[in-house]
Amino acid sequence: MLPDDGEVGGLLALMLLTDARRPARTGPEGELIPLTEQDRTLWNSDLIAEGQRVVMDAVAGGAVGQYVRLNRAVAAAMVHGPATGLAMLEELDGPLRGHYRLDAVGAHLLDMVGDTRSAAAHYRAAARRTTNVPEYQYLAAQVARLGVAESG
Repeated sequence: MLPDDGEVGGLLALMLLTDARRPARTGPEGELIPLTEQDRTLWNSDLIAEGQRVVMDAVAGGAVGQYVRLNRAVAAAMVHGPATGLAMLEELDGPLRGHYRLDAVGAHLLDMVGDTRSAAAHYRAAARRTTNVPEYQYLAAQVARLGVAESG
């Protein structure tokens, strides 16, 4: 119904790319497996190709939606380093402000640059906001791994 909406395209691409990785995203006990640790032979290459096509169409359309921008920040961080991704996250607002995914991505990138106190705070915020039990458990485990006591 909204083929030219960058936000809709970004959300569709996120759904396709997430679904493509579904068999590799969780372990035998339902625990989340981070992207960098997933068995990529389990990914669905047809869904990945479709997700990439949708992203490219959304980007080519000019207006890039919040979901595409969040995914772009993650990709940029993996290519150019976490500081680049963090700078891109600073530019995100609107529908994603206060969303657990924004905090989770920020926490991961802050962790990568060594800011464990800020990373722990963002992991905690993301854990409080998610309604998904495996995601909550993963985020809580990251807080515990960092070993930073909650302040204030």
